[in-house]
Amino acid sequence: LMDDFPIKELTQHDSETQAEFDQRRWETKVLMCDNSARFLFDAFEFKFRYMRLMQLIQKLIVVFTSVFVIRYGDLSPRFIVLGISLLVHGLVTIILISFRPFNINIHDFVGVATHASLCLIIMFAIAIAAEVELPSELLTATMAANFAVPALCVVIGLVYYCFNRQREAKEAEDEMLRRAEIEAGLEDLQVEKGEVVCVPGEVQNPLTVSSPTITGKKRERERVRRIRIREKIRRDLQREMDDLREAQMDSDVHIDQRIQRLLRVFLMLGGAFATLALGLCILGLWSVQKTDLRSSVNNATMVTSKQIASYPDWPEFTSSCCCAASKSAVDLELGSTGPRDVEIWMCGNGVVQERIRSIAMYNSTSGKSYLVDGFSMRPMCSASFSSGCAVSPVTGTDMLTYGCTGQNIPQAPTHLW
Repeated sequence: LMDDFPIKELTQHDSETQAEFDQRRWETKVLMCDNSARFLFDAFEFKFRYMRLMQLIQKLIVVFTSVFVIRYGDLSPRFIVLGISLLVHGLVTIILISFRPFNINIHDFVGVATHASLCLIIMFAIAIAAEVELPSELLTATMAANFAVPALCVVIGLVYYCFNRQREAKEAEDEMLRRAEIEAGLEDLQVEKGEVVCVPGEVQNPLTVSSPTITGKKRERERVRRIRIREKIRRDLQREMDDLREAQMDSDVHIDQRIQRLLRVFLMLGGAFATLALGLCILGLWSVQKTDLRSSVNNATMVTSKQIASYPDWPEFTSSCCCAASKSAVDLELGSTGPRDVEIWMCGNGVVQERIRSIAMYNSTSGKSYLVDGFSMRPMCSASFSSGCAVSPVTGTDMLTYGCTGQNIPQAPTHLW
């Protein structure tokens, strides 16, 4: 990367370590540029110059898992997403605390504060998703911190921005005053007449000290020669600065053009893949099979078309279908009734078989509801029955028989197999 910045090569001082020299060269040769790629690296120290890439990978992992995560066993997708997000943000927080990669300490503080807030929010989200009872005061404090920490970071950033602008303006003003003083001193030397007095004990500029043996015309010629030398040095320095500035501008233009070419290729490829994906989606919509939603009935109607999506037996049904658990909001304390736990089996023949596994029933004595389920016969979304329980087809018909032997299972839950 440094080869793209044609500023004069620096030399390492004897008192500098290699890391200090690399950092000084990084600040001199790279951070003085002004191209469209500068935001990728200008906020970080030399050894952490690829930190922006790590931040992009962090965001990509979080977004990818949020969109494409699926159920893994009995673990809900929301817990997988929250767990991966907590892991990623936690690792980044540890890295920021341990290495402090930014050039400015205030940036390190803002980065740590925001990532720590994200980790705290994700932990509360996991607790809420797991139905953990949390004090209302703690939730209120967390919500307040969720707004307060970003607001504080914004205020700190604005204050730092204003302070930095004032500091840069002050430095520019001091530089203009210094240049004006130099120009005024050169003009005074050009129009000055008479002798140059050397004050005893005063440190003099070697270019303005006259030899006491030089008098008259020799002294005047010596002074004019020194003025010309100073003007030549000033012109050479100004020309070198202009050349370096032009070279840097040429380098920045070259980098901008190269980035523009890369972005053009990236966007063209992205557009081609997006068009291909859209075409495949349209084809999928045209060729999709019509979904046949079937719900099991909570009675003795044991027809295969109503219970196992028209498959001949239970093993073939479970091998051809995927199960997703669903739970409806039934409040037992308020006396609500109806299905609560429901299995949704998505089958390869286009049928979505809905199987009711638990029902809330009303108790007139207590005024509350109680739950009746068939989990003693078969666990939720399980392909295997408990010992002694089975569902078998009736030979020569499309009917099923079910039941349990050797176990004390009530008849009502058995209907919810």
